[in-house]
Amino acid sequence: MRGAPSNNNMIMDHPGYQKGFAYLRGVGVDQHVVARERLPDLADSIITRYPQLLGISEDEGTAWVIRGDTGTIVGRSKGFVYNGTDPNDDGKPFLTLQPGDVYDLGARRIMARAGDGSGVTPAFVDSLFARFSAAGAGQATVLVARQGKVIANRSFGVPPQARYMPTTTVPLFSLGEMSSVFRSICDQLPDTPTTAGGGDSAAALSPLRRCLSQRAGSPVGLRRTTVTEGGEVRSSVDELYRVSLGLEHPPTYSRSASAQGGAARAPIDGSRGWQMDRVAGTTRYRVFAADGGRQGAWVRIPEQHVSIIILTDVAAVDAGAMAETIEARLLGQR
Repeated sequence: MRGAPSNNNMIMDHPGYQKGFAYLRGVGVDQHVVARERLPDLADSIITRYPQLLGISEDEGTAWVIRGDTGTIVGRSKGFVYNGTDPNDDGKPFLTLQPGDVYDLGARRIMARAGDGSGVTPAFVDSLFARFSAAGAGQATVLVARQGKVIANRSFGVPPQARYMPTTTVPLFSLGEMSSVFRSICDQLPDTPTTAGGGDSAAALSPLRRCLSQRAGSPVGLRRTTVTEGGEVRSSVDELYRVSLGLEHPPTYSRSASAQGGAARAPIDGSRGWQMDRVAGTTRYRVFAADGGRQGAWVRIPEQHVSIIILTDVAAVDAGAMAETIEARLLGQR
């Protein structure tokens, strides 16, 4: 639904530009909707003109895989539905779908959610984050994924964001000691090495900033992750999940051939910057925002393709214990 001879991608419904391959009847498609903050556009510019149309969209690195009337979301971000028969998200003109969700485009309704049967139900997640339901109790976000399916992706205490942006994408949270993951990645990418020990000067911080925007950020689509003046990384559960996916796929981050005397490109060591142990017969990687598992937790179990990410702005929160509770439910340990 986007585009015109002028190449102005803000124009929608330009005459002669409404039809693509025409594989889907009665459907309008938009893209890059989170990365470019386009979430209102289908509702404002298209559905108002074509009230019978079904609108679908997806963010970067994400796709609808459609067979017949059945569409499945795959990838690293989200899909969205406008003018469906299910209720929209609260206060928004669309319904959000996660990777693994299945949608019936003919009936315009959800067929299945990625978390169905996982044990990590909305009620279970709500119970873990109940403390954030009170006014002034702070903010928290969580993402739980397994085998490419995003089972839970929620925020608590986070107010609505501009242009309906997902409250799991913005605002950003301080990663604290979890920043070590990005430093470890960047230290292994010789084109943008970090300065040992960080430091407060712009000169010391610029290599990490450059690495996050280029070598560490571009391959996985980090759009918003930033570095503070004190050298601390700020990010969201949605963007950290992209890094988890990148670390599971070795070619994502690889050393240059020149750094290895002309040898073939080799993946970086994805274990650096993480605490490692064994759980349920498999290797687990963990890192926390503060000592004792406080404030934030990032857990990866690569052999199970599991990621559990919790970010809060409350230093006293035992995010590590919350992540372990989710992990045990997810892996069927209790």
